[in-house]
Amino acid sequence: MPDGSQITGPAATDSLAVHVARDNDERARVFAFRYRVLVDELDIPVVDADHDRRQVRDALDDRALHLYLTDEDGVQACSRLLPADMGGIPDRLRRIYALDRFAPFKPAAFSFSDRLYVAPAWRKSRMPAVLLGAQFKLARRRGIRFDFTHCRPARVGLFEKLGYRRYGENFQDPDFGLQTPMVLLTEDERRLVRLNSPFAPMAQAAGCDPATANWFGRAFPHADDNSAKKLRDDKRFWAHLTELLHQTPLVGLPMLRGLTYAQAMRLLRQSTVLTCAGGDRLMRAGDPGNELFVLLSGAADIIVGETARHRITSFGPGAVLGEIGVLGGMQRTADVVITEDAEVLVLNEDILQRLVTRAPAIAAKVLFNLTLILCERLHATTVGVGGVPVDAPAGASSPASAAAAPGGCAARAVDAPRPRPARPSSGPGPAGSSGT
Repeated sequence: MPDGSQITGPAATDSLAVHVARDNDERARVFAFRYRVLVDELDIPVVDADHDRRQVRDALDDRALHLYLTDEDGVQACSRLLPADMGGIPDRLRRIYALDRFAPFKPAAFSFSDRLYVAPAWRKSRMPAVLLGAQFKLARRRGIRFDFTHCRPARVGLFEKLGYRRYGENFQDPDFGLQTPMVLLTEDERRLVRLNSPFAPMAQAAGCDPATANWFGRAFPHADDNSAKKLRDDKRFWAHLTELLHQTPLVGLPMLRGLTYAQAMRLLRQSTVLTCAGGDRLMRAGDPGNELFVLLSGAADIIVGETARHRITSFGPGAVLGEIGVLGGMQRTADVVITEDAEVLVLNEDILQRLVTRAPAIAAKVLFNLTLILCERLHATTVGVGGVPVDAPAGASSPASAAAAPGGCAARAVDAPRPRPARPSSGPGPAGSSGT
């Protein structure tokens, strides 16, 4: 079992303290806190949940370092750091992080971060930053040069601002769906400073060797193609969207109807642009609907059925997907699968809620546009299904109904009603986790 000690100094405040779990009792507190967030609060069917012990733990926990943050009421946040030299690297992590491409470096240079969860009362506080800062210090102390994590598409922008980079292909997590692998170069002081990352002062204090960043730039020359928006201005971002859509976003994105350039950019600055390959499953039936996707290029199909798979309809650039889940608290009732390599704009519920609070006039137009999009789809569905004459025999169906796709509609929403609890912090992965 890994041992650890309390972290003091800048990582602690008058009421909060960050610890590294030292024994089984402390680790059990972390696993129980995970259960409270994922199962009790979010009602996520986690594969590794132990309902008898009311814990969430997996095979990697015995070899990992567990950080947790407490106040007078107990555990309020936790995260996991898995140094690669503590028990070897599992094949799954080698695969999803493409570690064969990092062959010049020994395992002692790698770590894997995930399982970041924060209690509801603290999610809009500095607590996640405090915990991640403590984790960064711990990684640097151990000589780690690459810290790998993965997250849901809507969280990519957050981690890019911290200093993580996209570099590999998306993958499916059994608990949390589509994930994007990312890596943090802990010694890339220049990038961390340029991003104004909270890790920058710690990197400067520890000292940095630029050799790692120089190697990464040669090995992954395209890793910064979708870099954090702080490294590119609004005009470049707007030009990129215009190029993808073959028209200005104010015309090509129905969600932005009636907005000015300045108003549209206020929303778009908070978005993430995700690159997807053909075959990626953007949404899964049964997943919580807390993200909204806008196709900028490529195409996607709506698919229903677990064994007999049926395509309901297809969408191209400009289409909005998953809007009902964000607006109405509904889980997905169908899969959305990318059929042609695509770039996808991602927004989440938190972004729209902030817009309502800080820019209500813009939010009103965006929400009105999303309502119009839903109405247009409902109209298309009604026309596609057709009707049965009122004097037709009982049980008769119209030709349009018979020709419609399974489910009786030519186009449909991919969300269905479901009570939705509050979301966890914007940490790695869904529910504030990187999902492993």
